[in-house]
Amino acid sequence: MELVTINSVLAFGKLAKAAAKKGYKSALNRAMVATGKLGRAAASSSLEAGSKVAATTLMEIWNFSSPEKKDREEMVAFSLLLRDIGSAAAAQDMEEALLNAITCLGEVGKK
Repeated sequence: MELVTINSVLAFGKLAKAAAKKGYKSALNRAMVATGKLGRAAASSSLEAGSKVAATTLMEIWNFSSPEKKDREEMVAFSLLLRDIGSAAAAQDMEEALLNAITCLGEVGKK
């Protein structure tokens, strides 16, 4: 099940990259939300690698979108998705996944 989660997250990452290149903000946002939901589900199911890949992919999606086009709504969405992954990881005592989500959340906070 973990391999399916990881491959799905990576596919959403590729979709987000293509959407960002072509300027399809709606598709980019949907890929972001789907990645976050998969990460939260992975963490809730004790799939540590899947949740870590999801948090990292969310950070990559964050970097795909241009900085001048980021609005508050997008920043809040990224923050909430990473928070959800982190809280689900904490509930399952998955320290590495929690630290990964917190690190990514910190990067969003910096920018």
